Amino acid sequence: MLFLLAVAHLGCATPTPRENITRDYNHIREKWTRNDKLLNIFDLQLSIYATYLSREFRKARREFLTSLYAYDSQEVEKLRQQDEKEMQDGEAFLVGIFMPDRKYDKLDRKRSPWHIRMLVDSLPPLTPVKLIRKKLSRPEREALYPHLKMWDRIYIIVFQKVRDDNSLAIPPGARTLELALDGPLGAVRLIWKLK
Repeated sequence: MLFLLAVAHLGCATPTPRENITRDYNHIREKWTRNDKLLNIFDLQLSIYATYLSREFRKARREFLTSLYAYDSQEVEKLRQQDEKEMQDGEAFLVGIFMPDRKYDKLDRKRSPWHIRMLVDSLPPLTPVKLIRKKLSRPEREALYPHLKMWDRIYIIVFQKVRDDNSLAIPPGARTLELALDGPLGAVRLIWKLK
């Protein structure tokens, strides 16, 4: 009987701080990540995952990395400053995309067959100001973005933070955020409800 109580107690152990941070990061990553697939009957044409690199996501990622690698305060501050600089540069998405037909999956080419836009509510769409192919090490990908596969091409897609009329690209009170890709294989719409 005492053995059963001991086993039951072990099953109810309090999560460690690291387990809490990991759980929180995974929850926030899922909150800011969307995915879609394009199929031609049963054949996969395209698979895409996009994580909007919101302030909330970046903060959770920093806390997760700090827990994972035991960063000191200087390293944490360096990460925070890097996030702040990137957020000043624009609104960004980390995108993992896979297309079995590799001739279509080069989003970063000047003559890419894909038209990419960011839409916010009924405001005019924005096109990327920067589109960068990103290399993630396997441990980094598996720890931070476990939904991405080793065959996915990974990109950072950045849109202007301020519109031409000096209004914010994503104004306070915006209700929906959409990342749209249109191309030879079809159309993809990834939508985040902000309110």
